[in-house]
Amino acid sequence: MGIVESVISRLIASRVSRFVEIMIESKFFSNLPLTAYRLDDQNKLYKEVIEEITKDPKPPSEVVFIHHSGQVIQYEICNLLKSGINVELYQQSPGIDILSQSDIRNAIEEVPRAIRRQEQNTNFKGKLTIRRLHTPVSLRAFFVEDKLLILSWYNYYTNNSRELRIVGSENPGILVRKGSRKFMELREMIRETMNSHRPQSNDGVQLSDRIIIYE
Repeated sequence: MGIVESVISRLIASRVSRFVEIMIESKFFSNLPLTAYRLDDQNKLYKEVIEEITKDPKPPSEVVFIHHSGQVIQYEICNLLKSGINVELYQQSPGIDILSQSDIRNAIEEVPRAIRRQEQNTNFKGKLTIRRLHTPVSLRAFFVEDKLLILSWYNYYTNNSRELRIVGSENPGILVRKGSRKFMELREMIRETMNSHRPQSNDGVQLSDRIIIYE
C-alpha cells in the first residue's frame, strides 16, 4: 500500500470506526424497535424515504446529502427541487490532490451541470446549494433535520492500473428515525462533518437563481 492509500485509509477508518463504535456501545440493533431503524440497500432506502417526504402534507423545508459526487442521486435531487424542498449537497471538491490524476473529477463537475439542464426543462421550486469538501469524503449520508437520517460510508482503493476508485452506493445503509436511542448522537456526527468541512469561501458561483456552488 502506497503513501496516498495509507493516508486515505486512515481518514476513512476514523469516521467509519466512530459509526461502528456507536452501534456496538449501545447494542444498537438489539435495543431499537423495528420501526426505528432499518438496514438495507441504500438505493431502496433513498427511493422510499424521498417518496415519503415528497408526499408528506408538511414536507421538510430542506434536506442534506453528503455524497462524493452526487451522480447517482441526481434524479432524486431534481424530484425534491420540483416539490419545493431545498437541497444542500456536500460534495467532494474535484481539486483535491488525490483526484489530480483521476477521471472521477469529471463526474463531480458534471453533476451541477446536469441538474442545471434539468432545471431548464422543468420548474424547480426549491433551491440547490452545493458545498465542496476539501478533504476526502468518508461519510455518505442523507439527513432530514429532526426526522430521519440514512448513513453509510465510502471505500477508497486503487485498481491494477493504479487508478483511484471509490465505492459508496454498493455499501449497505442504515435508516434511523427520530425517537430511536442513538438518533441524536448520529445526527450530531453528521452536523460535525458538515461544520468541520464547510468551505471557507463566502463567494458562491451562481449557476442560476436556484443553484449555487460554494468552493
